[in-house]
Amino acid sequence: MKKSAIALLGCLFLLSVHAAKPNRPGYHTIDAKQYFFPLDENGNKLSLFELSHISKQELQQKTGRKMNHLQSISFKVVQKKLNKMIDADGKIAVRLQDPEDDPAVKPGFDGGGFALGFIGGLLGILVAYLIKDEKKKNRVKWAWVGFGIRVIILLALAILWVSGFWGP
Repeated sequence: MKKSAIALLGCLFLLSVHAAKPNRPGYHTIDAKQYFFPLDENGNKLSLFELSHISKQELQQKTGRKMNHLQSISFKVVQKKLNKMIDADGKIAVRLQDPEDDPAVKPGFDGGGFALGFIGGLLGILVAYLIKDEKKKNRVKWAWVGFGIRVIILLALAILWVSGFWGP
């Protein structure tokens, strides 16, 4: 039963299912009555629509396993989420992910590139240029940012040293 509950939660999160109107751009509808997941090793299946309406006792009978208190609470939470996602027609609106929204593709902070520029200086920037993969552009950008911050810090320390505020 625990595996089934975990599998159900995983399916729900991997689908990126959100309660939304199906006619919104970027959303696709699936029929909850035709989307099945396995209940046990014998090949028994249960649709999302059935899961949203089934009682705890019925589920225990179908799986042949008794739920403990934590599993029972998890089941009720998942069931409430399913009821919110499924509309009156038995449809679920699924948000289609834009490839630009993918964190692996979307440029953001690259700690490795930043460290290469900040710690390695110009040599680190050269290394960032030499590494070839799909994140090269982002890594090189952050290597330059790291190098720039390094230069600013070193200039600030030099000014403090020359002014006599810091140092001998």
